[in-house]
Amino acid sequence: MCSSGLLPNLVTYSILLDGFWKHGHLDEALKLLKSMQEKKLEPDIVFYTILIEGMFIAGRLEVAKELFSRLFVDVIRPTAHTYSVMIKGLIKEGLPDEAYKLFRKMEDDGFTPDSCAYNVIIQGFLQIRDSSTAIQLIDEMVGKGFSPDSSTFQMLLVLESHDEIISRFMRGSSLETPSGLENLSSSASKEVRNKQSEIPQLFNLTMMMLTRKSAFRATASDSRVLQQHMEMGIFPSSFLFFNHHHISTSACTEKPSLPKNNGGFVSNNSTDINIDDAIASFYRMVRMNQRPSAVEFGKFFGSFAKKKQYSTVVSLCNHMDFVGVSHDVYSLSALINCLCRLNHVDFAVSILGKMVKLGIQPNVITFNTLLNGLCKGGKVKEAEELFNLMVRRGHGPDVISYNTIINGLCKTGNKGMAVHVFKKMEQHACKPDVVTYNTIIDSLCNLGQLNEATRLFKEMVGKDAMPDTVTFNILVDGLCKEGMVSEARCVFDIMPEKGVEPDVITYNALTNGLCNEGKIKDAVELFNEMVRRGHEPDVISYNTLINGLCKTGNTSMAVHVFKKMEQHACKPDVVTYNTIIDSLCKDRLVNDAMEFLSEMLDRGIQPDVVTYNSIVHGFCNLGQLNEATRLFKEMVGKDVMPDTVTFNILVDGLCKEGMVSEARRVFETMPEKGVEPNVYTYNALMDGYCLRREMNEAKKVFEIMVRNGCAPDVHSYNILINGYCKSRRMEEAKSLLAEMSHKALPPDTVTYNTLMQALCRYGRPKEALNLFKEMCSYGLLPSLVTYSIFLDGFCKHGHLDEALKLLKAMQEKKLEPNIVLYNILIEGMFIAGKLVVAEELFSRLFVDGIQPTLQTYSVMIKGLLKEGLSDEAYKLFRKMEDDGFLPDSCSYNVIIQGFLQNRDSSTAVQFIDEMVGKGFSADSSTFQMLLDLESHDEIISRFLRGSSLACDVPGIKRLLPSQWRESKFFDNIYELVGVPVVTVQLRYNGWVTELQDLERSRQLRQASGLDNLLYTPDADFSCFADLALTSPEDYYIEGQGSLLQCVLTPGDPYMSLTNDKIIERVSKQDIEISLLGKLCSSSFQSSVARFMSDQGFDAWTLEL
Repeated sequence: MCSSGLLPNLVTYSILLDGFWKHGHLDEALKLLKSMQEKKLEPDIVFYTILIEGMFIAGRLEVAKELFSRLFVDVIRPTAHTYSVMIKGLIKEGLPDEAYKLFRKMEDDGFTPDSCAYNVIIQGFLQIRDSSTAIQLIDEMVGKGFSPDSSTFQMLLVLESHDEIISRFMRGSSLETPSGLENLSSSASKEVRNKQSEIPQLFNLTMMMLTRKSAFRATASDSRVLQQHMEMGIFPSSFLFFNHHHISTSACTEKPSLPKNNGGFVSNNSTDINIDDAIASFYRMVRMNQRPSAVEFGKFFGSFAKKKQYSTVVSLCNHMDFVGVSHDVYSLSALINCLCRLNHVDFAVSILGKMVKLGIQPNVITFNTLLNGLCKGGKVKEAEELFNLMVRRGHGPDVISYNTIINGLCKTGNKGMAVHVFKKMEQHACKPDVVTYNTIIDSLCNLGQLNEATRLFKEMVGKDAMPDTVTFNILVDGLCKEGMVSEARCVFDIMPEKGVEPDVITYNALTNGLCNEGKIKDAVELFNEMVRRGHEPDVISYNTLINGLCKTGNTSMAVHVFKKMEQHACKPDVVTYNTIIDSLCKDRLVNDAMEFLSEMLDRGIQPDVVTYNSIVHGFCNLGQLNEATRLFKEMVGKDVMPDTVTFNILVDGLCKEGMVSEARRVFETMPEKGVEPNVYTYNALMDGYCLRREMNEAKKVFEIMVRNGCAPDVHSYNILINGYCKSRRMEEAKSLLAEMSHKALPPDTVTYNTLMQALCRYGRPKEALNLFKEMCSYGLLPSLVTYSIFLDGFCKHGHLDEALKLLKAMQEKKLEPNIVLYNILIEGMFIAGKLVVAEELFSRLFVDGIQPTLQTYSVMIKGLLKEGLSDEAYKLFRKMEDDGFLPDSCSYNVIIQGFLQNRDSSTAVQFIDEMVGKGFSADSSTFQMLLDLESHDEIISRFLRGSSLACDVPGIKRLLPSQWRESKFFDNIYELVGVPVVTVQLRYNGWVTELQDLERSRQLRQASGLDNLLYTPDADFSCFADLALTSPEDYYIEGQGSLLQCVLTPGDPYMSLTNDKIIERVSKQDIEISLLGKLCSSSFQSSVARFMSDQGFDAWTLEL
């Protein structure tokens, strides 16, 4: 511009200045001012006002004040707007006294405050809660003929202490309740009297200001302010309202011109009403010399009610009273409707009283309106009283009256009374309609009374009250929720016959029912049918199908549907994501779940506590407690407060990993977070202690639970009983069973199974049998687990006849035994030498269609070999392969041991070659048999081609084939001399060789560490191993940690020591080499074995 020779003027500079301060570039604005002055272009008052306002907005108070002072130095006359900007800025900066002084100085300087100035300073004082000054200024403003703007009104409404201000404008009035209505609602009358004592004059003041100078045109914002007055309970001196079922409440979004028929007033037939013009029309009606009748006013209010302008109706009715226009039944009914819509039912009741007092007879619409308001407000008892009053006064209730009261009764759970009213309808010549039937049927379905609901549905059809889509939706949903999906499908299929088209809600209900029954294929077909028929699935449709797929293990298909959902422009919600995330976590795909969590956040969908619970649970199930804890902290950091489920997941996860101390700390923080532990929390913690055999601590948790008022359930007792049983504390376990009976808490099958299994294991089968009889006497049916416990006990203790009787008893009770029971029974028969019975049982498997397992074949092969039937055993081994069961290490060891035992070395060699070729190794029993066999050279040489072996010097001399001595390397072995060896076994409450993860080393749920033979130069033991890891089938014990075996060579220094001293020294060295320093405790069980020079395995063992 300047380069073109055009000089900027004051307008140009003001434009730039305004832009600078609006975008926060205030330094540039001040530079611009300086530039103007240098160019001898003096800024005007507009320029200064813009700059002062900008400085206040930026919080630069001193600069703003300096600019204002400069005005008088430069002889620039401020305007009323300049003063308003200064006043507003000073109040904003917390300087109300300066603002007030400036306001008064403004008058002294010859600037009479205008409406803007008053509103600015009033808003400022209201903002800082200075109500007394605000009242003074409001009085002054009104006295000068100015009106508050919408912002001032809004601040009055939202101010917490607005009653003090508003009370200054209140005038007294009274509303009396005529006789006959006193008992309708005493509480309602009391509330009305209390409110009437505080009816604000401010409302009337508002109307006066809006109608000043014989002209009125309310703005839409004024209408909204009036509505907010009403919603806060601020009412003028008298009122009206109503919304009958026939009045539409849909709002029109357009504002066309006001129709000019009916003498320039609003016609009740017009639905296109401009609110501003309508209000103006009302005041023209009021000012007319010959006012329209009350009927016209009633129609006018009906038009407002259709537009949901309820507060406006109330205020206009008040103005009718103010100017002396009489009400009739229509205007007062409209007022009752609007008051009910605004949740001021108590005032509506008073208006009914006013109608009676004025001699205006309420009609059925008036009563229906008030009935509806009372029911929606939860005052069903008062609604019943009004209904009875209506009947007593001869106002015959119509179908809407009955529907309203029936609906209210159903929603408050008073189904019996609702049905009673329903039956009374026809007795009073009022025919139920489809709404009546729908209400009753829905209530019956919610109560699970489907037979009654179906009967009523058939009755409905028979009485020509044709069901609509809502009726069918209620019935389909109710049937599905009760598991009667086939019946729901039948109802769905007859809809077209009745001329009713299913909608999305119908399809969703039936899809949900199919999914709950696991009929996912049918659910998908129904979903596709819905789409083919032109019904667009909504988010509930997709969520239902996705949930069904996830519950049936089809997570990948659920993810596919999730993607299709997005392609069809249906946005997933938090429920959709939660369903997918939970299913992924259950499938152990927690990383994929975390990706969905990130996607949620990217899309602005906030995860809730359910989202985090699913993923935390997923990490716990994987044993990743660090990740679970990290996510827990992230959850809290994002203000998603954990609930009881969250804490239960963490406590349970930590306990299962053996981290009971950490679980206890989490448990103890729950009250601090405002979350109370429940029975599941206590049970998880007790189970953690039981897994560690810390029964005293477990019992303490149980006692805390009882002391805190949390009643133990049957699972609580089962946990403790199981813990005592595994700790061999049977008397305490049995005492808990007795305690359950005393506390009227019936034991379940699990309780008895736990006790009976322990008694059988510890050689007390008779006691177990007594418990079995007790269990049956309580009506508890034995399960397959129960029978397997007894079969195992009978077989192991030689009571085979009882075992067979038990099998027969099962079959008589139509309880078919499974393969586990048959395996136990077959093995027991072989042990007892009952070959024929064992073979019959095995043959019966195929007759009964029961699939044998590898263990079944191994049991049979072992038994046949024991009976000397090597050929049959060999054939069965090969048949096992033909039947699709590939032999494992156990199978090979069983058959090799059998042939070695029967001195069939050639077949043993064949199987050893085969086993080694498949990568399997001999177990300790097979090795021992090889060592004890006289002609073992050939066999061992074949085996050692693919194996490795560690043993003592005497043992290796016996083991090596004689032909190997041709090699100098092997011949040197025979020059070795044996030395004394001491072997020490230490059982720890953690995993000694887990050196990477501290938490995993402390848990006892899963073995963890190095499963190799280990060596160290830093201790007296030359080699060591964790037997619980290297030979888990023999040494791993659930709930216990490492069994560290340390080999002390040479053992001479230790041979003369006591076992206690040996254990003390070895455990100390363990700690010194820092293998055990990471463990939470050094508590252990131990044993010591000593091997003297060349005498091999002749040793003694002391259990401590």
